[in-house]
Amino acid sequence: HRRKRPSAPFLCIGGDRLMFEEKLLELRCTSALASCMIEFVEQKRALGNKYNACVEVFNGFDRFCNEHGLTSPAVSQEFLSLWEEKRPHENETTQQIRISYVRGLCRYMHSNGYDAPDTFHPAPKRSKEFVPYIFTKDELSRLFAAVDETPECAVSPLRHLIMPVLFRLIYTCGLRVTEALRLTISDVDLDQGILIV
Repeated sequence: HRRKRPSAPFLCIGGDRLMFEEKLLELRCTSALASCMIEFVEQKRALGNKYNACVEVFNGFDRFCNEHGLTSPAVSQEFLSLWEEKRPHENETTQQIRISYVRGLCRYMHSNGYDAPDTFHPAPKRSKEFVPYIFTKDELSRLFAAVDETPECAVSPLRHLIMPVLFRLIYTCGLRVTEALRLTISDVDLDQGILIV
């Protein structure tokens, strides 16, 4: 059984309450657009946004810029279109996220005098059809065997104990990752078999 509750920023393990807090991800940019991406993210974070998803996208976009030989802080429509192409095995949501953040960067660059587009073709629409991926028994067996081999780590001393339980909890209860990470001891009723999410 699952019951919904307001999200809580804690992860509880073995009765100990550990603060679950999303850390700010670091931009690792070296391309010609690095300074623009850094300034853009700093501006958003100054307004109170974590912008971690954006940082992940920008790190990928930065690699893309380097791989395609971008040498000046400018983005052409052709270059942007190349970035926005759907990738093999990429779902529409991930593609839209990539497109959205880099278009936001382009608008920022344009407003600051850089050569970058500020108007765009409509982004691809998300398909209403969702086809879930069903793991085979062999795939699940290999997944759990791999996670059971999580090594001990001085930085995260409970990780090798948490990961096997976390993966099985997500799989057996159909939880989102964030739902699983935010569970506390008080959310689990073993007597009634209820998990409050």
